[in-house]
Amino acid sequence: MHTVFMSGCDKWQDWEAIGLYWSFIRAGQPGEITRLIGCDFGRDLIHRKVFWVMPTWVTPGVQRVGDDDYLIYNKPWVLKQWFVKAKPVQDYYLVLDSDMTIHRPFLPTELQVGPGWAAAENIWYLQDMNNVLAGELFPELTERFDDWLAHPGPGRVADEVAEFYFLHREDAGRVAKLYWEYTLPIRKFMIDPSEEGKLRRNKTTGDIWVSETHAYPIAAAASGVRHHGYNNSMFHTAHPIYDAAPNALHYPWPAEVDALGWSWYKHDYHDFDLNKCPPWSNTRKSTGGLFPHPPLPSLLQSKGGQLARDLLNIEIVAMLNQGLCHFHHLKFCPKSEDLLEQCGKADQVMAELEERWAELKMEVKGDLFCIDAYGQEDCDCETDPGNCRRTCGLCTPREYP
Repeated sequence: MHTVFMSGCDKWQDWEAIGLYWSFIRAGQPGEITRLIGCDFGRDLIHRKVFWVMPTWVTPGVQRVGDDDYLIYNKPWVLKQWFVKAKPVQDYYLVLDSDMTIHRPFLPTELQVGPGWAAAENIWYLQDMNNVLAGELFPELTERFDDWLAHPGPGRVADEVAEFYFLHREDAGRVAKLYWEYTLPIRKFMIDPSEEGKLRRNKTTGDIWVSETHAYPIAAAASGVRHHGYNNSMFHTAHPIYDAAPNALHYPWPAEVDALGWSWYKHDYHDFDLNKCPPWSNTRKSTGGLFPHPPLPSLLQSKGGQLARDLLNIEIVAMLNQGLCHFHHLKFCPKSEDLLEQCGKADQVMAELEERWAELKMEVKGDLFCIDAYGQEDCDCETDPGNCRRTCGLCTPREYP
């Protein structure tokens, strides 16, 4: 199988890429990984050392169509170009965003991926695909009533799913081509300044999200590809946790450990220079080298689902820092006391994470797939059993791999 993720040439996408690549290796994700870049060839790519840290495929990017300057055109465009020009030959393709890290492997057997059946995350905010977008832009698509395997159930025109995307080779290239083609009319619909355009958008039942996020499931529906939709395969920072065994972590929002007063937000580090060698400030205002170290997991007093949530938030920054050390600083920076001390601290945080995960696994008797979102004392099995599945006896035993 092959894992891919799309990015541009910005500094912040470089350090995101290192974190994802390092997590790919640590998690033991099967197969290959490639960073797909839609980039301006006018830049001097040779001196971007990070490009050569991991397998990378570069093509001229598309960020403007007509008068519309839209950065995310790059994502479906680059994916299509890779399938058309690189002609990959693996059996399965996993598509992630660069601001994700892999926590445990994505496996086609576990996620039930095969010809005609993909896997992805259920996403409620794509509801407009099943009314305005489908009805007005893609009237050739018909409603489907024969399964409940993806949100929102029978009657949907397209599966309301988003990244991750996990597809079989018989489907991936075909869907990737339409993914790009459908992004264009959806984007046009979203930005139409005319009165007619405003009236059409007013018919939606909620906010229209980014064009390419809508385009993928519609492309899949047009290709005859269905999805097994999953609710807990992706942990999102700043969101509750319902089990402690996600496949990946997504960090567009702040990572936080409330009890220790710690937070980290990727948007504070758009200009972060990963190439910077010691000395490092390692404070919240750090401009390069390593990010401020997250709290040591040994300091956590939380239990159950709250402990799992704290560990996952810490893991994001720990993964980034350890990847930066092992893929860049320990290879390219002069040896120094500061370098060894700070990279040693990055390794310590990751080692303590492993210890705390082992403790939590023993606490829940191996079943990290069923855990209370709250502390047991806050659980109410009459009014909110879904967030307290273990305490309320709603678990179906399932062994953590």
